[in-house]
Amino acid sequence: MLNGIHKVALWQIILNQQVKQSVYLVVAKWLLCNILLVAMWLPRGIL
Repeated sequence: MLNGIHKVALWQIILNQQVKQSVYLVVAKWLLCNILLVAMWLPRGIL
């Protein structure tokens, strides 16, 4: 019983870490896109 519970707990931890990493990747890509858009539009606004 204990071994099964430990394996499930380990899988949950691993899955949680993968989900967090994927969320970070999505947020990072979104931020990069926003920064690129701002970089494209700012010079035109200033000039």
